[in-house]
Amino acid sequence: MTGQNQAASTALPLIRLRLKPSLRLTPGGYLFDGATAESYTLNPTGLCIVRGMLEGREPVALWSDLVANFDVPEARARRDVRRFLSDLRAARLLVEDPLFG
Repeated sequence: MTGQNQAASTALPLIRLRLKPSLRLTPGGYLFDGATAESYTLNPTGLCIVRGMLEGREPVALWSDLVANFDVPEARARRDVRRFLSDLRAARLLVEDPLFG
């Protein structure tokens, strides 16, 4: 087996992150977890990202939304989406779905 093939065979599977099914966005812009009865306050950036995730948008589209809605540079929007997704993951509010099953 060549080094390139070996690396491909040990690569992690591609995954898509999505919000836990028990999460709901309230009309007031709070994220509510029906499984734990916890609620989370979202700032405008977080609200934009969560709305996009609920629509099934991919990360590239999420940061494009931030650029369009908040007139920020793409690099900042990309960083904000990554940081927000990292915060959601740390709070255990995301689930991972394999892209290829």
